[in-house]
Amino acid sequence: MTQKNYFGIEEKLLENEEKRKITQKHDKSFKKALETPEEMSNFLNNFLNIKVNNKEIKRYATENITEQYEVRLSDIVYKKEGQEIYYIVEHQSTIDFNMPYRMLRYCMELMRKIIEDSKQKIYPTIVPIVIYTGERKWTIAKNFADRQELSKDEYKEYKIDMKYKLIDINEISNEELLIKQTYIASIMLIEKSRNKEEMVANIKKIIENTKDIKQLMKLKNYIIFIQKDILQGEEEEILEIISRRVGNDQMSTLIERLRRENDAIRKEAREEARKEVREEVREEVREEERKEAREEAREEMLQILNEKLLKEMLKLIVKMLKNGETEEKIKMYTNATDEQIQEGKRQLGITV
Repeated sequence: MTQKNYFGIEEKLLENEEKRKITQKHDKSFKKALETPEEMSNFLNNFLNIKVNNKEIKRYATENITEQYEVRLSDIVYKKEGQEIYYIVEHQSTIDFNMPYRMLRYCMELMRKIIEDSKQKIYPTIVPIVIYTGERKWTIAKNFADRQELSKDEYKEYKIDMKYKLIDINEISNEELLIKQTYIASIMLIEKSRNKEEMVANIKKIIENTKDIKQLMKLKNYIIFIQKDILQGEEEEILEIISRRVGNDQMSTLIERLRRENDAIRKEAREEARKEVREEVREEVREEERKEAREEAREEMLQILNEKLLKEMLKLIVKMLKNGETEEKIKMYTNATDEQIQEGKRQLGITV
C-alpha cells in the first residue's frame, strides 16, 4: 500500500480546533440553559404557552439510544410526571433542509425506547421543539407531510402528519426577550446580536433588567466561556458590572471556580479535537485502502478480459488458417502478431 503523509491533514484540522470548539460551546450553552426542570418549565411556559411547573417534569435519559442504535438524539428530553408526555428540544444554529426527517426520526427512536422501557400499550405524546439561532430566514417545512411528494386527493390521508414547534429568535423582539427575565431568554437575546457592539449593549440591558442573582452568576459563566472570543476585552467591563450587582466576595469565589472549569473545558476540547484528527486520518487510510482495492479489482478484471480476448482471437486465427487464408490477410483483419499466428499453426499441427 502506498504510504501517505497525514501531517498536513492533522495540521489543517488543528487550525480549525478553535472554530469547532466555539460551535460546540454554543450548542452546550443551550443544553446547559435547559438542564434544570426550573429552566425547562420557564421555557415551556414562556415560549410554547405550555403550563407546567418545575415539579411536574424531569429529565429523561437518552444515552443508550445513541449507543445502541447510532441515532444522535437530543440531550434535552423531559418527561411530564405521571403522564406519558415528553418534550424534546433541538438547538439549530444553521439551516438544515432535512430537519423534518430528523425530528421524525428522533421522535420515533424516543418512542421506541419509551415503549421498551415502560411496556405501555398506549403510545406516548412527544412534543418536538427546534430552537433556531441562525441569521438566515428559516424556510424549512415544519411538518414532515409537507416534504412528502405531492399526491392526488385519495392519497393525502396517508401522509405522515408530524409537526415540530419552531422557536426562531429572529421572530422574537428584543423587548419581549428582556421582559421574560429567564436565563434561556437572555441567551437568545445575546445570540441575536449581529456584532460586538450590539452584543455588549444587549448584555448590559440584561444585567440591568435581571433581578435574580443566580441568573446573573450563570450569565457571567456564559460570558467567560462562550462569548469571550467575540467580546475581545469588553468582557472585563461587563464582569465588573455583574460584580457590583452580586458582591465582590461572591464574584471572587465564582471567578476561581470558573477558571478551574475553564481549564477542564479546554482540556476536554483539545482531546475531542485530537479524536477528530485521529478519526479523519483513519478515514483517509480507509479510503486509500478502498481505492487500492478498487484498482486491484479493475486490473484483475482487465486481465481476465484480455485473456478472454486472446483466446477468441486465437480461435479466429485457427479458423482462418483452416480456410487457407494467408498470414498477411490474417494480420490485416485481426492485428495478430507472428507469435499468435505460429501458436494457431501449432494447434492445427502445421509444421512451423
